[in-house]
Amino acid sequence: MPDRFAEVVERVEAYRFDPEPRALSFQQRLARENRWSGRFAARVIDEYRRFCILAVCSGHPVTPSEGVDQVWPLHLT
Repeated sequence: MPDRFAEVVERVEAYRFDPEPRALSFQQRLARENRWSGRFAARVIDEYRRFCILAVCSGHPVTPSEGVDQVWPLHLT
């Protein structure tokens, strides 16, 4: 499991929400759509990354926080 955990962490941390330049970055869109500051949106994105790692590696169902739950639908689009 430690090797799998390290691989998941590496892949999640390497993931870029904005692989190419856009008028508004993922973080900016998240902040605008939720009326958050850019700094808070960045913190929630970090929490979302940690949640993704937890969801893959925990071995049991996990529930996202309200903030993380706001990132998911935007990430899908």
